[in-house]
Amino acid sequence: MTREEAELYYKPKPPYKREQRIEKRLEKALQESKKTAVCPSKIVEYVNYYLSALEISTTDPVEAKIEGEKLREAVESPNSFYAWLKKARGHKDERDIVFMQFANCGRLAIVANSTDIGFPKLVEPKGRYTQYDYKKLKNGCYISEIILHYLEKEWDESFVLVFPILELPEGMSSHKIERSIGNYLISKEVPILDYYSHMFGNPNKRKPKAGP
Repeated sequence: MTREEAELYYKPKPPYKREQRIEKRLEKALQESKKTAVCPSKIVEYVNYYLSALEISTTDPVEAKIEGEKLREAVESPNSFYAWLKKARGHKDERDIVFMQFANCGRLAIVANSTDIGFPKLVEPKGRYTQYDYKKLKNGCYISEIILHYLEKEWDESFVLVFPILELPEGMSSHKIERSIGNYLISKEVPILDYYSHMFGNPNKRKPKAGP
């Protein structure tokens, strides 16, 4: 794959309105949940192939997998974890990472970027729900946790995959790379439960990092 071909995987966000997000994402999640899971090692292979096509440094398959004490640190002491990750891997900004979390069914749950690794859970009675109001999301729920609850699944909290972006190609942001990676994985028939997780957000702007 050439760099020009790789850049074609960056596409505009889905053509539906913001208030339709939950309905569409639940519908798509159910479809994705019926597809055959792709193992994490194969996903790492796909991501590294795609990053090399963009002429971005790849991540060692062993280092891509964050688990154990470091994963607990990412959730419980994120400032410490992201400072360690930046020093260990060498990316310029702590937010320049793409990460992936899985569900306990073995399927990829989300493709995301920045310093947001975590396992939020929807605190509701057990059982599948068919309708969610966007206003409820505004009250502190992430769409990913609503999707997992809807599918009667849980996070796999044993590991996450993390890909630091050591250098950003001209005209690209970490969000654009996140979106492109997600779309490339879809092209390789990797099921993603929160299918649209990587497609939203402003690819050109982000708030400046707070000073020390």
